[in-house]
Amino acid sequence: MGSRPDKLAAWVSSRPEGARNHGLFWAACRMVEEGHPFDSTASLLGDAARSAGLSDQEAMTTIRSAYRIASRLGAATMARPTTAAEAVSL
Repeated sequence: MGSRPDKLAAWVSSRPEGARNHGLFWAACRMVEEGHPFDSTASLLGDAARSAGLSDQEAMTTIRSAYRIASRLGAATMARPTTAAEAVSL
């Protein structure tokens, strides 16, 4: 698996207000692309999102959405990270 879940979680936990949901969604999509199971992603990124200030409900809703959408699209058609997100060292 190419992405480092610990790095993704650290990045999510550092997102400021106004960028938290988008950052969490992006990170969860990367986890889907790399084949990580939902439960481990929800635990790891959920904790990170809560430390960034999202509620448990907001975090789980965003992670579920990422899994639903990214799983349906598949890695071959998934848009790659944005320029801002590419700065994250994974």
